[in-house]
Amino acid sequence: MFSAKGLEVVQWNCRNLRNNRTPLHQYLLNRHFLPHFLLIQEARATSAIPGYRAHHAATSTPLASIYVRGDMLVEPLDIPCTLLKYLVGVVYYDRSSKISLALLSFYNPPVTSSLFSALGTFLHSLPSTTNLILGGDFNAPHTLWGFPQTLKPGRLLHCLV
Repeated sequence: MFSAKGLEVVQWNCRNLRNNRTPLHQYLLNRHFLPHFLLIQEARATSAIPGYRAHHAATSTPLASIYVRGDMLVEPLDIPCTLLKYLVGVVYYDRSSKISLALLSFYNPPVTSSLFSALGTFLHSLPSTTNLILGGDFNAPHTLWGFPQTLKPGRLLHCLV
């Protein structure tokens, strides 16, 4: 089991980071310390965030990004070709506890369900000893998470988790 004590991860579907930099900067400035990781979806820009190193999904206007606080050491995950535009991941290894944590940022386009199979295959390929945080804009309505109806992407995501 991974102890997240003291580790802060922020997940945000920002719908264009360039247009929404001000709210993010205000949020970060009002913190006592910077969160360790920012999982961002629909960034659509490779904007720099002071104090962070960026990891983006493989496209010029990334749909998924992870910003890693400057003092955190991570290794990028190799993402399958089918998910390169929609998924980015890093692994953080806590030397004191010898526990690894994979952090993934995922974007699933609206009314798309074909990516969940590839995502599931990828998640199952990770070592069983790796803890996981998966943040994202899944566009997967399901009544279990408050939507009035369940659609196919929601059913697939429910089966995946």
